[in-house]
Amino acid sequence: MNRLIAAKTIADLGSPMLNQRAVLPVLQSGLFQRHLKRLRAALKSRRDIALDLLKRHAPRGVTWTVPEGGFNLWLTLPDWAKATDLYALAQREGIAILPGITCYANEPEHHRFRLSYSFMDEKSLGEAVILLCDIMRGYLARPLPKATFDRSTL
Repeated sequence: MNRLIAAKTIADLGSPMLNQRAVLPVLQSGLFQRHLKRLRAALKSRRDIALDLLKRHAPRGVTWTVPEGGFNLWLTLPDWAKATDLYALAQREGIAILPGITCYANEPEHHRFRLSYSFMDEKSLGEAVILLCDIMRGYLARPLPKATFDRSTL
């Protein structure tokens, strides 16, 4: 903990005292712990919805992680596919994904992408996952021609 405190202090020169005093009563009252409990339950429910819909609707050849926590699923397309192409197609339909190449410093994996389940309500999330599965199915059946993606749109 001491190393973490030192690193934070060096990174931002310490948190303002007024902010610390404002947050302290919330942390001491148990409100934050109750909020975290509700948040964890909501995130688990959304994760489980996304996983269930992927199981039922994702095209063959697509796999995904089953995270124990966090806000995202990582999906893997067949090796030949490009998540950047899928990104362009999904954007046209109002679906946002994050191609894996934006998350890797070295040797990017072009066929992986991140899907967040934390922001949307459960109904909208379900509709979006089903639509994304349809988009993936169409893309995997008919890949885009080369050089169709403009990285500047990320």
